Amino acid sequence: MNFENSYPKTSLLEIQELCHELELQFPKEYVDFLLKFNGGQPTKNQFTKQNSDGELLFDFDINVLFGIGKNDTSFDLLTMFSIYCDRIPEELLPIGNDGVGNVICIGVDGAQKGGVFIWWKDKQVDEGADPDYENVDILASSFTDFLAGFNVS
Repeated sequence: MNFENSYPKTSLLEIQELCHELELQFPKEYVDFLLKFNGGQPTKNQFTKQNSDGELLFDFDINVLFGIGKNDTSFDLLTMFSIYCDRIPEELLPIGNDGVGNVICIGVDGAQKGGVFIWWKDKQVDEGADPDYENVDILASSFTDFLAGFNVS
């Protein structure tokens, strides 16, 4: 799997500082991804998932996975967290988008920790209401499984 337009390399210290600022703990697989790529646009960006019967559950493009941007905050994790923190469940961290407003998230707490989810913008709760999981679907049980869902053919 390769990524284009990634942020410059980041360090474990920068990731730890971001975790401290957000008061979150990132799953190890996601930390490894940030250290290797620091976000970016997947060169093969079609994500698909089937159920055990082979029925297609998801088929959409991933626009970008967020990274740690020091000078450019357009797809920066901290910036995206500040935009979505009141709109997505608190156990989830926004880590990417599909280019049409839906947000890819990773679980950072509780039973959701480590899982990768999609937050559908068209079904979000009304402003001022507490975010719930009515507009959230699980994409993968781990970040590694999520990356395996990209069409690499």
